Amino acid sequence: MAIPDEVAADLPARDLFLVASSHGPHQKWACVVLKVMHIIHHINGRGALLKLSVSDEIIFREIELKVMQVVEQLRARAPRSPNGSGAASRRTRRSPSCSPSARRSPPTSTTSCGSG
Repeated sequence: MAIPDEVAADLPARDLFLVASSHGPHQKWACVVLKVMHIIHHINGRGALLKLSVSDEIIFREIELKVMQVVEQLRARAPRSPNGSGAASRRTRRSPSCSPSARRSPPTSTTSCGSG
């Protein structure tokens, strides 16, 4: 079974999200390609992280600060937050959503790449 050319060759990467989120003959294949891209991204990121001589905590803190900076910029443009307080929270390595058993649960919806 091969990925259809309409997804593998003819579809720009930015359009994979549109195809994956819509109902159609290529939705499942677009989801597969996005999933593989995501896995490769994590593998490359982990490889880069292992080459650094900086702790995870320092890296995560820098990322968290950057995200909060962007959130504050967005809030400045639109004073009302659509999702409530927008308080920061960080998952820990012990968070249920980070555990391997949590990842094995079946998706709640099959409408788009299994994310409900």
